[in-house]
Amino acid sequence: MGIFILEDNFEQKEFLHRVVEKLVKKNHIINGTIISTTSVNRLLEAIQYNGEYNIFFLDLNIKNDTTAGLEVAKQIRKVDEESEIVIVSSHPNLALVSYQYMISVLSFIDKSSDIDSFIKQIERCLLKYNNTFQRTVQHKDWFFYESKFTDIRVPFNEIRYITTSDRHRILIKTTTRDFQFYGILADIENNDQRLVRCHQSYIVNITAISEIDKSKNVIYLDGGFEIPISRRMKKKVSEEWRNFLTTKTTE
Repeated sequence: MGIFILEDNFEQKEFLHRVVEKLVKKNHIINGTIISTTSVNRLLEAIQYNGEYNIFFLDLNIKNDTTAGLEVAKQIRKVDEESEIVIVSSHPNLALVSYQYMISVLSFIDKSSDIDSFIKQIERCLLKYNNTFQRTVQHKDWFFYESKFTDIRVPFNEIRYITTSDRHRILIKTTTRDFQFYGILADIENNDQRLVRCHQSYIVNITAISEIDKSKNVIYLDGGFEIPISRRMKKKVSEEWRNFLTTKTTE
């Protein structure tokens, strides 16, 4: 994804979208996809399927509730501790209140600022976001999955296993959150050699295995997770795990 805008006033939303769009082009922002909405629910639904480092521009006053934006920010922080949050509001007196919510706000931008100052503040936030995003991508080992339904980027070392949650839906279990989306396991199995099928309904991150109990047909994973392993796949998974451990030891 990239850049999220939540503003319940349609005209103001469109204005901010245009400002951000121009600044993205001007500064060659890498992860510059913009999603702007007047709906809190749509924003929260979008981030459930997104594992990227993002930036959020949030209005505070939503449906005449002057702190609704802060509550949205709290919901974002429950699933995303790293992305940037920028409050864009006509209530500068609430800037101090935002700190009580412990949401790590990057900036508080006053809507009543003159246009040049307003744009410069937005630009500074986007540049900070872009610089951090570039460093993050360069220094992390990422798992990518793209389809017509979703685009996901997850730090590989956080993945524990991948399974089917219900018909045509996939669940990626990580150390920090769950990702659910439409897809099939076969596509993911071929995504990375460290992802190994261990059961008809499970793919394991071979680097996260702590023990394979062949008598109980269970794989124990770092972080206290456990998943089944089928009898016919025990040999293959065990060999893959030994190869990984051998390679890791010689590095």
